Amino acid sequence: MKKSILATLLASSVVLPSVAMAGGIDTCVNAVQASKEGQLIKLEALTKNGEDIYAIELVDVKGQEWEFTCDAESGKIVYLESEVETAANPSFNKLANLDEAKAVSIALAAFPGEVEEVEFELKSDGQPVYEVDIESETGVETKIEVSAVDGKILETATEKWEIGVEEDERR
Repeated sequence: MKKSILATLLASSVVLPSVAMAGGIDTCVNAVQASKEGQLIKLEALTKNGEDIYAIELVDVKGQEWEFTCDAESGKIVYLESEVETAANPSFNKLANLDEAKAVSIALAAFPGEVEEVEFELKSDGQPVYEVDIESETGVETKIEVSAVDGKILETATEKWEIGVEEDERR
């Protein structure tokens, strides 16, 4: 049900007044749908390095989950990552030197709060990362990408809003 509501909202762009960041959302959703066939499951508006972006998650016809990052102003896809179920996935595990607990510890040291979710992602170059979502005491959710190779924080983004939910969200 939530998936069909998300698809309807995205298709009609009747989400929230603040969603229409210079009209890029329509272009972004269309670009994602043209890039991969599948079901849209989540849309997030984020701020990263002072820039507004959208993160759109899609499950393709083979069941693979993808996260597209789009520029909110232009609607162009600027990045693509795939998600795997666990850190034991061979594509993730072959380069990972860091376990989930250590990655979460690194993220919490930089951004104290409550861990909302941990995802196991593969960058477009195959590098494994933990994406740790942390909600601060003030209710601000931050996404922190921690390298599974060396434990460095690769990027952070602050969530403005989210529509949809992944059925397999962890935590």
